Amino acid sequence: MAIGRSQMYLAARPTLEVKDVKQLIASAKSQPGKLTIASSGTGTAPHLAAELFNQSNGTSITHVPSKGSAPAPQDVMAGQADLVFDPGIGFPHLRRGKVKLLAVASEA
Repeated sequence: MAIGRSQMYLAARPTLEVKDVKQLIASAKSQPGKLTIASSGTGTAPHLAAELFNQSNGTSITHVPSKGSAPAPQDVMAGQADLVFDPGIGFPHLRRGKVKLLAVASEA
């Protein structure tokens, strides 16, 4: 039984030299532990999405917990983290080019 559903959007700092998830995975595998991913905190849905991404793709992207949902994409915009699984609150930042969208985490 599901309690709820939420889509996550994988966003990166604009200067990260990957254009899509395939390139991200290749980059992460070639430099284990170098890339970082912000989340709204340990044990949150974005953190678990990041761990599932690592596990599913054989990558070692380092988790960097932020102080909440809003600070996580801000950490990416400030260059303090490379990536973030965002529940959609960062869309204004996407529209302004302050982060770039790499993927939508969904079943289809």
